[in-house]
Amino acid sequence: MPVIGVHKYISLTYIRELSGGEATFMRALIHTFIDEMPDERNALRTAYSDDDEVGFRHCFHKIKTRMAVFANDEIKTYVAKIDDLVQLSPLKANVLVQDLERLILYFELITSELRAYLLVFPR
Repeated sequence: MPVIGVHKYISLTYIRELSGGEATFMRALIHTFIDEMPDERNALRTAYSDDDEVGFRHCFHKIKTRMAVFANDEIKTYVAKIDDLVQLSPLKANVLVQDLERLILYFELITSELRAYLLVFPR
C-alpha cells in the first residue's frame, strides 16, 4: 500500500508488517480504530472525572494498546510515561488533567491522519 509523504503523528510500519501489506486488512484496522476511539476516549474522560481509578486504568490499557499500533515513537514514549503514572495512586495526584487532555489530543491527531490516509487511499 502506498505511503502518504511524511506522517507527523502516525506510523503504519506495524500494521504493514502485521498485514503483510494487504490493503484491505490495513483499512479494516484503521476503520476499527477510528470507529472505536471516540467511545473509548469518552469512557476514559468519564472514569477520570468520576474518580474511577479501576475504570480509568482499564480504559487507558485499551487505548494504550490501540495507540501502540498507529502512533509514532514520540507519542508512544509519552503514552509509556503516562502508563507509569496510571499505575500510581491516587490517580489524580499523578495523572493531571493536562496529561489527560494531551493524551486525548494525540487520539484526535492520530485519528485525523488516519482519516486523511483513507481519503488518499480509499481502496
